[in-house]
Amino acid sequence: MSTFAHQFFTSQRTALLLFSLILTSSLVILSSYTTLLPLHVGDFLFFSILALLGALYRPGWLFLLFIATIPLETVNLAPQEFGITLRPYQFLGALTLCAVAIRFFLGRLNFALPRFAWHDGALLLFSVGGFLALPNASDGMNALKQALVVFSFVILYAVVRIFVQKSDDVRRIVPFFLVGSAVSIFYGIWQNWAFMHGIAQDEIMPGRPNGTFPEADWFGLYLAFVLTALFGLWSYFRSYRPINDRLRTFFMILLGVMAAATTVALILTVSRSAWLGAAAAIGVFLVVDFWRRESSFRAILINGVIIFGVIAISIIAIHFASLTSFELKNRLSSISSGKQNITISCDAPVNLPVVVSDIALLAQYGCRHIMLEEIAQERSRGAFVTTVLRDDPNVQTRMQLYKKSLALIMQHPFMGIGWGSAGIFFGADARDATLNTSNIFMETWLGGGMLSLAMLGGILGAMIAKTMRHLRRTAFDASAYALAVFVLLGLCAIIIPNFFNAGLLLGFVWVFFGIALMQKE
Repeated sequence: MSTFAHQFFTSQRTALLLFSLILTSSLVILSSYTTLLPLHVGDFLFFSILALLGALYRPGWLFLLFIATIPLETVNLAPQEFGITLRPYQFLGALTLCAVAIRFFLGRLNFALPRFAWHDGALLLFSVGGFLALPNASDGMNALKQALVVFSFVILYAVVRIFVQKSDDVRRIVPFFLVGSAVSIFYGIWQNWAFMHGIAQDEIMPGRPNGTFPEADWFGLYLAFVLTALFGLWSYFRSYRPINDRLRTFFMILLGVMAAATTVALILTVSRSAWLGAAAAIGVFLVVDFWRRESSFRAILINGVIIFGVIAISIIAIHFASLTSFELKNRLSSISSGKQNITISCDAPVNLPVVVSDIALLAQYGCRHIMLEEIAQERSRGAFVTTVLRDDPNVQTRMQLYKKSLALIMQHPFMGIGWGSAGIFFGADARDATLNTSNIFMETWLGGGMLSLAMLGGILGAMIAKTMRHLRRTAFDASAYALAVFVLLGLCAIIIPNFFNAGLLLGFVWVFFGIALMQKE
């Protein structure tokens, strides 16, 4: 095995990688199609003791499994008697931290802990804001629970900071991140294939895969983030000199296949906010790569052709495999127009306005909104089927939420109203899901007040400043450059969709924070 390959794989790590593939796949299948999850109390305690013993023996191994299970947001391990949700990565992260603490106090810790830095304190203060807001919360007990949840994610960040202290550590976790991502991605693609073939499955919104996430939009956010990691790896493999050409080609092809699968799943989510995040990341990558590498226009053209080729292959695969019933072109155009092209069925041919403000108005024309799969049935009964534009209800809903959020912020500008409290004022959507601010910054301001908002802004600003500092280095280093590309693009993939969705409390976001803020490159 070459020196380069050994950085990624050893015999023990390869065996653990295969185990992580089996583990993540099994958890997804068990949580979706059996009643074995959540576990019974006795089984949970038994597996907890075994996992803790394993963590005490090799805490690094459990951390790698923690990374592999990061996308499993819909898997719950906690017994129903506990009355809480415990995701696999939370379970593994907590046990890993316990093992590190035990080994530290016993003097058996075989690696140095990272130095406490100002950004560690900033994220700790970020969680403190939620506790300070409790007096203003309408439901104090729920706000307290949510504040504890926010604090638990800061703990997960600490776990990442302990085990990821330099670029070599990032290289070690990459295969495990990709394995967990692949399981979630292919499960999401299967969800839509099953939907299109009439097979019962557990999509939250029929026709929009949510993979291992509670919502299609959050799955799209994760997929946009995965793409940024692939861009970072692409930059690394392309620039790393010690690798031989044959091995380089193998990894580049593997990345291309992963990128195509990720793009297919991202398109299928029909998450416009995630599409925007991915598009911004692509644009920033092309600009930064052209600037930092002093590339010619020929080089940037090659990058553009490769990216366009992956997108084209993904669209062709979706079309010929019949993986979606959505009109993707109309969905894409609605981003700028604010209008949706919907299919309607009428009792007889009728003259309709070009734009309908509300589908309830269709009744006066003897028409109703139908799904694409209903077209054949409606035409067979002699109905007149056509399309019409309507004002995008999502845009209207978000505008109303923004107005309500600003009104609440003005009432409690300093302390906020506590995490999870906004839903009491906003109500629920048609699926009976509690609404939130649909904006990460408004959600933070309301949840933890100005303290949490300032800490979040400071952390994001530090990431950008640190990344730009590394990109301006005179000496070109493949590892430092790839990591800087990943962080800069990751910020695009996370922040831009979060202007329209409040997806801060997701495991991969805090893993990203831990990597982006590590002290050594």
